Amino acid sequence: MADAATIWTYMAYVMAGMFFLLLAYIIITYRDTTKALKLYADHIRATMELPEVKNFIETYRRPKIEVGEDPAKRMVIVRWYIKEFNKESPSVLIYVDKNSKKPLKIETR
Repeated sequence: MADAATIWTYMAYVMAGMFFLLLAYIIITYRDTTKALKLYADHIRATMELPEVKNFIETYRRPKIEVGEDPAKRMVIVRWYIKEFNKESPSVLIYVDKNSKKPLKIETR
């Protein structure tokens, strides 16, 4: 049977390993998030000037943004929304041209 000092030593190694994994996860997530933000920042900026989006931001404080790309139609889809799981919640869906960064279609729900 192992003594208490050996058990605490093993637990310290496990905690150090878990800390390393957590730190690696944070760094990887941060890199992916900033990469996506740099890639679609101009598209989001182009949608922020639209009157529908301004009205949505004024009405619902602190909305969330979701960005996706449709490679077949060569457009970026920017969605401003309040709640993720409630499909009936208000949202603004904007289709933006990938190259010119001009809004093509706006859907308000």
